[in-house]
Formats: sequence, structure tokens, C-alpha cells
Amino acid sequence: MPSIADLHLHSTISDGRLTPTALVDLAYANGVRIMSLTDHDIVDGLPEAFEAAARYADFTLVPGIEMSTDVEGGEVHILGHFIDWEDAAFRRQLTALQESRLGRARMGLAAREGIRLAACSSVVETAPVDVVEQPDFLNQVLALETTLEPRALLDACLAVERELGRDRAAGPRRGPRTIDVDVLLFDGSALDEPGLTIPHARLAQRPFFLALLREIGAPAGWIPVAEAG
Repeated sequence: MPSIADLHLHSTISDGRLTPTALVDLAYANGVRIMSLTDHDIVDGLPEAFEAAARYADFTLVPGIEMSTDVEGGEVHILGHFIDWEDAAFRRQLTALQESRLGRARMGLAAREGIRLAACSSVVETAPVDVVEQPDFLNQVLALETTLEPRALLDACLAVERELGRDRAAGPRRGPRTIDVDVLLFDGSALDEPGLTIPHARLAQRPFFLALLREIGAPAGWIPVAEAG
């Protein structure tokens, strides 16, 4: 009897709605016997998926990944199956890809009318805070000179997210994401509107962001006092 295979699935490690374990269980319950976990640009969900798959003797998990790259006029997504996901050189390339996504976000913002990139902080890797069952984050702060109002600047940030493949409606809130572009401060002003709070609502609870803001020369009076998370 032929086996049912599903070779393109995303978990909450990238932009899916189910954990790797829940994906394996759902696939098996629906008759799938060959499955590939192909999260976007990351393989951190594979250990959990293999542990879950080991409970089913007649189930095969294929290690995979979906990688994205820019091409003229758009973006191409490439599926890889039977990857050597534990290879050190491969993991270094994935880290470099994550860093390049920060660069693409910088260029995406700087290319928009009314925005000029004035300064970039260093890149800092931090552990997740709210939803801890996800990979570490790479963080960077930018200083922008802009003629845009705060809401229009946020809209530009969200447009860059979409261009880099993020769907804010997918996956758990504050869970894994391909990119996160937010407005932290704006000209020392305070603003509280639906979907837009300045300074950023959790900025005072993220000491690494406060340090990066100081690194790029944000005025001390604009930076909130650190609070316990």
C-alpha cells in the first residue's frame, strides 16, 4: 500500500501554528507516514520532531529546511530534504543567513522615501524572553532620520517584515518569527495608540536594547529606565 507523504511543513519554530511534536502527532493521525519538517531558515525544531517520530515504528521523518533568497523582482524559496542538519559548517551558514536578513531589513528601510539610515548598532544574540521554546534572537538597533510620522514609519517597518516573509497572523504571539521590525523611540515623544506605543511597550524590560540605543547615541533623556522583566 502506498505511503502518504507530506514534505513541506512548518512548526512554531518558524512561522507554523503547531509545535514539532504536535505536527508529528497530527500527521500520523491523518495517515501520513513520511513527513519532512521544513521550517524557514532554521533547523532547531528537528530534535523535538525526531523524538516525537521515534514513538511511531512505521513513521519516517525527513530532516528538511526551507531557505529563502532575493532575486530580481522577488524572492525564491528553496526546499531542502535529507539535509545534514547537525553539520557545523551548515549551522554557521544558517547563522550567517540570519545576520543577512538583518542587512536586508536595513536596506529595505533605507530604500523607502523619507527614511535615511543614520547609524547601526552591533548585533547581539539573546535568549527568548516571553515564549522560551524557540531559538535565540539576533538583535540590532538603527537610528533613522525620517520625514514620516510615527504611524507611517511603523507601516514602513511592517512592509519590510512582509517583504522578508513574515506573516504576523501566523504562529503564536511573541513566538518564533523570521524578522521583527519595530519602532522603539521617536524624537523623544510619547505615544499610545492602537498598535503603536512609543517608547515601545516592553523597551524598559529589555536591557540589551537599552544598551544598543546608547551605543548608537540615542539621547539619554529618550531612553527609559530599566525595569525588571
